Amino acid sequence: MGGLRERVERELRGEILPFWLKYAVDDEFGGFHGQITNDLKINPQAHKGLILNARILWIFSKAYGVYGYESHLGTARRATNICGGISGIQNSGACTGWWTTGAEVSVS
Repeated sequence: MGGLRERVERELRGEILPFWLKYAVDDEFGGFHGQITNDLKINPQAHKGLILNARILWIFSKAYGVYGYESHLGTARRATNICGGISGIQNSGACTGWWTTGAEVSVS
């Protein structure tokens, strides 16, 4: 059956990361969908939150560092663009942020 580490990694690589790659990416408005229901219906007008995007940034950048898949790097970069768009950098270097932004996000 495998140890806990192997089971967790199998779940991460086989279910969790592929789920986010398949369902969360918002190709229409940029970034990631702000709301996906339990039956996988997407609300395209849902606001996009800083916390969700920061978590996507963290997990996919970590996954890229461990597994080296370009899809993970691309997803981390997309999250970086969104987090940069939601957060504002002041001249003092201090970072301020908004909890959410509208559904339509410009991703460069």
